[in-house]
Amino acid sequence: MRDSHQYKCILYDNLSYEHLENIWLDLEKKSVANFFISWNWIGNWLKQHVHKHKSLIVYYGDEVVGCGIIIESKSFFRNTYYLNHTGDDNLDQVWIEHNNFVIDNRHNENVKLIIANKLHSMINVFDKIVVGVSELRSIDYLTSKKIHSRNVWAANSYKINFLKIKEKNINVDDTLSSNFKRQIKRSIKKYNAYGELRLSEANGNAQAQEWFDDMAKYHQKKWSEDSGFNNKDFIRFHKSMINSDQNCEHIKILKLEAGTHLAGYVYLYIYNNEAYFYLSALNYDLPHRHCKPGLTIHYLIICKLWIDGLNGYDFLGGESRYKKSFSNEAVELVKVDLQRSSLWTVMLNSLRNIKNKISV
Repeated sequence: MRDSHQYKCILYDNLSYEHLENIWLDLEKKSVANFFISWNWIGNWLKQHVHKHKSLIVYYGDEVVGCGIIIESKSFFRNTYYLNHTGDDNLDQVWIEHNNFVIDNRHNENVKLIIANKLHSMINVFDKIVVGVSELRSIDYLTSKKIHSRNVWAANSYKINFLKIKEKNINVDDTLSSNFKRQIKRSIKKYNAYGELRLSEANGNAQAQEWFDDMAKYHQKKWSEDSGFNNKDFIRFHKSMINSDQNCEHIKILKLEAGTHLAGYVYLYIYNNEAYFYLSALNYDLPHRHCKPGLTIHYLIICKLWIDGLNGYDFLGGESRYKKSFSNEAVELVKVDLQRSSLWTVMLNSLRNIKNKISV
């Protein structure tokens, strides 16, 4: 039983990058962090996108046991506080997922309670705290009878948990439906008929940068004006990420080719023996109508990750048939606004409900 009087929570303004780096890296070792709340992501985000910030730090005695970055935005009547993102759509297009505070495992429940109390004390009836994109169950500690939570974005997230498959003494192919396997095998056969199918990995930062640049035209062709490659802040962030990742330890860009035909690229993260699919850039100028670049490259990557001994492949948020077909786990991801429960929030939500019914 830990002494609750030993805990304290302090909100600092603009701690130096170096000081935060030391705190965060030490805390990471004691937490169950994911890539998006690792210093690899957070440190780069601070350097590229953040000028003013607040650091919410929880101590047990003199030891740091919890930390998160708060960005404050002020308007005429409201303060809005964003956890580990800025609230600026251009800057936030890099899209953090599995967002949360980084917390020492030994103090998990106590620190969550302290963080929730601190955040609640920071807001009045008009203010709000924006948290996400996060697993719904991972941020339920931030809500209470006094705090109203409203989902402003939600999506399913799919994952292949390799450990579950290995427990059954089967392999990945055994988990796939017959029809899905037929589609994949037919696609591989058609690609191989065009030329030898090769999955390769960028060798070093320079080649990773080169491949990242080449991804742009395929991604823009698919997503048009919604592509992050139209956003200079998005590009700057990822170029910095790639450049700072020594020996491509955490960032992997993979390319699939069939002879001289480029089928596509996948950009993923590796952290704590988990792989996270961040984005793909696929060539839909197909050598044959049965060629499926997305299914093929993901299948070959999954096979590679399985052989390499990783624990899983997280497709992250977004509804897609192929994600469901490959996966054996799903969770709900949300982005939430947290506000004090009051007559104001009741009225505001009633107006939103009326507006939504009218627009349907």
